[in-house]
Amino acid sequence: MIPVLYIVGNERSGSTLLERLLARHRDVVAIGEQRGVLNEMRQNLLCSCGTPLQMCKFWHGVQTRAENANGSRSDRDRMMRRLQDIDRIRRMPAISSRFFRSTKFSSVLDDLRSELAIWYTAIHEESGGRIIVDSSKSPMYGALLGGIPAFKIAYVHLERDSRAVAFSLNTRAKRLPEYTERLQLMDTFNPAFIAKNWSKTYACSMLVRHAHPRNVLEISYERLAHNPDAVISQIRLFIQELGFHDLGIAERDAALSRYHSVGGNPIRFDRSIPIVRPDYEWSGSMRWRDRAIVTILTFPFLLRHHWLIRQERAIVPITDKFTNSATADN
Repeated sequence: MIPVLYIVGNERSGSTLLERLLARHRDVVAIGEQRGVLNEMRQNLLCSCGTPLQMCKFWHGVQTRAENANGSRSDRDRMMRRLQDIDRIRRMPAISSRFFRSTKFSSVLDDLRSELAIWYTAIHEESGGRIIVDSSKSPMYGALLGGIPAFKIAYVHLERDSRAVAFSLNTRAKRLPEYTERLQLMDTFNPAFIAKNWSKTYACSMLVRHAHPRNVLEISYERLAHNPDAVISQIRLFIQELGFHDLGIAERDAALSRYHSVGGNPIRFDRSIPIVRPDYEWSGSMRWRDRAIVTILTFPFLLRHHWLIRQERAIVPITDKFTNSATADN
């Protein structure tokens, strides 16, 4: 069985930060947002190790293993096209339940899962049998992986206050280092669009929880930012209960030999140890109108998110001590 630790949730909720903290451990290989890896390979963007993907020794080995197991580059192109069609919110019911599938869609889904099984098997083998950390975030893609028999999968549902997410996605457009031949900035969106998408993604993440109740651990970004060591310890115990082997010894930072992340936050390319710190700039800088719109459009799930934060405080108190372990927006 291939151990996959999948981070599900919204954009700018700290998935790359959590991935990097997990990648410090010797028995982990962090691969970033795999749902877009084939497109990034086609563009030959930078891997987090600093090498273009087509020249990265790790990803070259993965491609070779996958081709030897099943097919050619055309198979990967077909897989990319299918992923782009299936990784959509409207597809979530059909991915989650056979009741909502047509015979044709079931056939496409089964073929895609077979192709993904080969791809992740190649990653697992190339990494030396380590736990795969995938920070794709998409609940649709996560549900897709959850239906692959060869996988032993654990989900970490990492979520952040919708107003913080909206503030970040609306105001922070930093340069993406993986684009070396042109200037490419992180996308920005209007608050109403962000709020609607936040709620839809949260709802789909709850469907993943419904389909795999024992395999989902909910973590708030707020707790991760205040007490990263406690969160990593909780994840370690959680996956061990599901039959995963241990994360292994934690090093000072993610070793480049095991950190081959694609997509996600630019902190993937930092070579200094990130200092984890809470980010509440939105609470004082967000325009009142934007804040009101986002609060109203996300209210039911926002209320649940703050219930989760209260539950976490009751279990492990939030402290003001930050460890050497960056915010979701760095």
